[in-house]
Amino acid sequence: QDATAEEEGEGGEEEGEQEGA
Repeated sequence: QDATAEEEGEGGEEEGEQEGA
């Protein structure tokens, strides 16, 4: 999920986490 979140949120780990979650 972390890896997917990072990919989903381009250049935004926190944003990616929210999008992934």
